[in-house]
Amino acid sequence: MSTTDSVNIDISQKDVPEKQKKEKRSFKRKILRVLLWIFIILIALILLFTGYTLICNSVDKKKIKNYSEKYSKKVEINGHQMSYSIVGEKNNQTIAILPGMGCPSPIIEFKPLAEALSDKFKVITIEPFGYGFSDDVVDTNRDFSTMISEIREGVKKIGINNYYIMGHSMGGAFSLKWSNQYSDEVLGVIALDSSVSGTEKDISKEELVGSYIPFKKMNSIGLGRLIIKFGQAPYSMDTTYPYTDEEIDVEELLLINHSFTKGQWDDIETFLDRLASLEGVKFPDRIPTLTFLSKDNVKQNTKWEGLHHEILGNNTRNEILVLDGSHYIHYDQKNSIVNKIKEWIQ
Repeated sequence: MSTTDSVNIDISQKDVPEKQKKEKRSFKRKILRVLLWIFIILIALILLFTGYTLICNSVDKKKIKNYSEKYSKKVEINGHQMSYSIVGEKNNQTIAILPGMGCPSPIIEFKPLAEALSDKFKVITIEPFGYGFSDDVVDTNRDFSTMISEIREGVKKIGINNYYIMGHSMGGAFSLKWSNQYSDEVLGVIALDSSVSGTEKDISKEELVGSYIPFKKMNSIGLGRLIIKFGQAPYSMDTTYPYTDEEIDVEELLLINHSFTKGQWDDIETFLDRLASLEGVKFPDRIPTLTFLSKDNVKQNTKWEGLHHEILGNNTRNEILVLDGSHYIHYDQKNSIVNKIKEWIQ
């Protein structure tokens, strides 16, 4: 081997580590470029989604205003607008419907039931502050009694002095408190699988509130809109009723834009405390109560039916009926409920 060959071999061997270093640096640069492009794309997507959400919110605001004028009436309570709908205005007997906790659009959700009763009764569907088309009251703290007095004032301003209350879920708990607060006005109560004192011991406040937080967070950044528009909508409606596309749009718009208002979030956070405050409270003896319970809940909670018996006053017209179906018993058993109410209210 010549001296020149020996030198070339040495140089070639020295070039190997240098070549590997260059390849390693080149690979790192490629990785950084890929990461940079991923970052740029993510920022672009976030900006596009933010812009899309802002545009949608602006469009939604106008649509909700138009829908509010079309689907609801308003009464002013303490400087704020409370929304309601009324059907069967020609009738004398009045039923006032109180929705459950977190109901996006009481007017739309209870429309099938209200219409089915409207041939015999004047039916008012009330949207408490923070629900549906009603204002969200953020400047005052409102306790249980105050909220009931607000809704009751709304009923009075509509021109109704005596009435039956029909409450679903949390609305049923409101009915109990209301009946004791204004017993001289209430003609009777219809409870639709209503919430009842004693069940608050089955779940902690942290568990209850925590179950709502994921969707609240998703809704706050606009992801709730995508879930509702392109996925499984997290609301319940009567699937047997021929809702129009516009009515479904109302439900979705209010769920996207008016979920987790201060009024609704206060209800979630104080729900168990309100139930606890009703411990030992019964309906006044003079007020008859017709209670419809979900068989699903009766099976799931062995105390469910018994607790509802405990809150009844001493009235011969009291009845408790357990019907096949879910917590949304007014969807599952609408016809049976309507027929029974017409028979019960004479």
